[in-house]
Amino acid sequence: MPTHPDSARLDAALVDWGKRSGLFDNATDAELAEIRMGHVAYYAAPLTSSPVLWLIGTFGMWLFGVDDYIVEPGLPLSDLKRACDDVIRGGQTSRPLAPGSRYFLELRREMIALGGGELLPQLADAVQHLFLANEKEQRYIKDDILPGLADYLRLRTGIVSIQVFVQVQRCERGLLPPHRYLCDRLQWLSDLSSLLSGLLNDIIGFRRDIETNFPMNIIAVLALEFRVDLATAYVMSINLIEAIKHSFDALVEDVCAHPGPYPEAAAQARAISVWPDAWYTWHQTTPRYLHDQAVAPPEVAVPDYQDWRSGPLLRALASRGNRDAPTQSTAELFGWLPMSNRATGSTAVRADSAAPAVPAVPVKLVPNPATPPNFPSSIPVRWEPYRNWARTVTVDGVWVCEPRDTAEVVSLVNWARVQGFRIRASAGRHNFTPLTVTDGADANRVLLVDTRKHLTGLRMVSRDPAAVQVGTGGTIEALLTFLENQGYGLATAPVTGDLTLGGLLATGAHGNSVDVPGQVSPLGHNHGLFSNLVISFTAIVWDETRGQYVARTFDRSHPDSAAFLVHLGRAFLTEVTLRVGSNQILRCVSDVNLLATEIFGPASVPSAQRFASMVQRAGRVDVLWFPYHDRTWVKTWTSASGPSGARPTMTPYNYPFTDNVPAPISDLVTRVMNGAPELAPMLSAQQHENIVRGLAATVSADLIGPSKNVLLWERTSILRHTTNGYAICTRRADLQRVVHEFAEFYRRRLHDYQQQGRYPINGGLHVRATSMDSAAGLELPDARPPALSSIAPYSGRSDWDVAVWLGVFTLPGTPYANPFYREIEEFLFTHYRPPYAMARPEWSKGWAFTDDGPCSDQSVLTDTIPRTFGDSWSWAKSRLMAYDPHRVFSNDFLDSFL
Repeated sequence: MPTHPDSARLDAALVDWGKRSGLFDNATDAELAEIRMGHVAYYAAPLTSSPVLWLIGTFGMWLFGVDDYIVEPGLPLSDLKRACDDVIRGGQTSRPLAPGSRYFLELRREMIALGGGELLPQLADAVQHLFLANEKEQRYIKDDILPGLADYLRLRTGIVSIQVFVQVQRCERGLLPPHRYLCDRLQWLSDLSSLLSGLLNDIIGFRRDIETNFPMNIIAVLALEFRVDLATAYVMSINLIEAIKHSFDALVEDVCAHPGPYPEAAAQARAISVWPDAWYTWHQTTPRYLHDQAVAPPEVAVPDYQDWRSGPLLRALASRGNRDAPTQSTAELFGWLPMSNRATGSTAVRADSAAPAVPAVPVKLVPNPATPPNFPSSIPVRWEPYRNWARTVTVDGVWVCEPRDTAEVVSLVNWARVQGFRIRASAGRHNFTPLTVTDGADANRVLLVDTRKHLTGLRMVSRDPAAVQVGTGGTIEALLTFLENQGYGLATAPVTGDLTLGGLLATGAHGNSVDVPGQVSPLGHNHGLFSNLVISFTAIVWDETRGQYVARTFDRSHPDSAAFLVHLGRAFLTEVTLRVGSNQILRCVSDVNLLATEIFGPASVPSAQRFASMVQRAGRVDVLWFPYHDRTWVKTWTSASGPSGARPTMTPYNYPFTDNVPAPISDLVTRVMNGAPELAPMLSAQQHENIVRGLAATVSADLIGPSKNVLLWERTSILRHTTNGYAICTRRADLQRVVHEFAEFYRRRLHDYQQQGRYPINGGLHVRATSMDSAAGLELPDARPPALSSIAPYSGRSDWDVAVWLGVFTLPGTPYANPFYREIEEFLFTHYRPPYAMARPEWSKGWAFTDDGPCSDQSVLTDTIPRTFGDSWSWAKSRLMAYDPHRVFSNDFLDSFL
């Protein structure tokens, strides 16, 4: 690459900045000058404006400062990582500001000034991805362990982190606009760009690495992985780079030829494509690495090869007994290399931290089909792959659009009816079942309507009693934040803040709250489903008189409203009005010393540690029981009315140790999923130990604060899992009996499986309780509970006043998990029968299991589940059909189920 005439001038300015930054305390001017980050900026983006080039250059300097003075010496990164994340996302941090985190105050301010403020969440994700990779590299070096090939490629992708440079560069006009997330193809390009840059640097720096006894190099990794000499490993590394470059170039061409609805995608792909050559040129010319040479080890003959399609790398891969013979297919060759994910449900950072838990889904580069016929011209539409959060539902390509308001949604629905398309509301995709789209379906005639960008309005419509109107694309965290600023809140809420309100309503989401005897719940503090807070809503429904779909507002007193409040995707709501109450200060206390045998012991032996006793005292109880042991994590929430020894918290998500998976757990996950399931008990014990240590390290075992800050405690970036879910409706007097009988069954079946050398569960059992749904607290005439609520009243059982929620977590793909889930379900549906109790599915989780997976047992789908709802099932089904007779809001699964 030619040297830009202004590179030296930018280099000089960056050297001066480096001296002032505090990042290079012991570096001389000559050492700073050797970095030549101005050259990198101009190599990668020669036509970019000066302000953006400056951002690229300063971040590059920050990268070298942190690497030289913190990462390589092995200094801890945890505090710096969290401080940087705080600063990028919010502009402040409660942690000490070191030079490494102070820099992002400057970067954040300048990106906002350039119009790139909407890039900051994506930038924060990319920086955290970088830190996680650096931490992993430090652990490998400290333990004197060389990673395997797959782990090394993940590591190299994270450490080079072209992703960060790409996000900063997007402040330049003409590239993908800041409010857009990189689509999967651009994200894949960014990851491949990082990987190529890192591997090319490995080749150039191989001699230096050998001389300094630093084996963290692709050549050494390949030599160890395939038990070959260094000369063969050197050629294999060239094979590998050529194969990745082949894939990279083909993908660039594909994006440029088929950019989809956003022409900027082509420009973005071209911008990303320059980075590997830019780093390669810099590495060859900078004085910092001028002595490095791309040579094979001396005195060893290099075997001949033709190209990467027949070189020793592919021969070695094909000959290994535990790896399928690779082909020339890009997706098959690199299927084990994890893509960073859009920050729509799983950020790039946490996806990487949980990567060993999830078999990678091969990405097919499906060409964009022709734009749907007669599509409304005012609404942009794009073609992209679909994956749910658990990666259990995957579709190669589907149309996606983002309507700006209810009127545009109506326009889309009427278009879909005429054209024979299905409309599916889609947002965070945090689900485990095919309620949105079915796995592997041909989605050419499906339109996903993403509500998160525009249908997010929030406004108070009354204060006595309090009510808030919200768009269904907004998140529960955004709602609680808005309410907190207005002096209001909720009694309970789902624990994950970035779930959308539309998704919560569709699937009947819940928290963990039971009314406490002797305490009067204020108006607006509902203890059942989130859906039961609705007092009115706007839905898109068929108008027979006008012969088209229209937007119609329903009050809760309307006789058909109960069918819409939990609709499983058979309706489309654009906004709702919720009853809310005054905000509360809550205290959350964690206990990691209680044993499952105590908590779930028999009701005949009273104890203050029994689950029912804790619910009776606190109302809000959450138990996580780790399998194969009696260890638990118990959280209780109570209203705080006076001084306490609890730590005040002004932000949610106070358990970061559940979001970022530590190395011992990550390593165990990898081993469990790669042929050592017998390590599941060890993994379970390690997960509990992580919580014990994490609570102590973060001083978060006893917290107090506004309700939002203690009710929201889990991000979608936790270790990826799959789960079943059920609600068992019963009397409060039988609460302990219900949990005891299930615990005994669960413990016994786990033991039976273990005796056969089978370990179907490697997560935890989650147990919570809520009150049954009741509309009485809304003070609205003729209001009814949601008809399809898992905790709706059951005819003839007015004494059922509580429900126990059960969910069993395991890693996706765990052997024997589906049969185990099926046995659990059979027990729940046969053991808990009226008048004692009754089980219903938790709609957002897995249910109707066969050995093939969830939602596949036709008997359960067509008979067992409908019977648990009595006449409400057929009534709700008929009302939803009346308002959507053309089944625009449906899919293949729902057509046979609801």
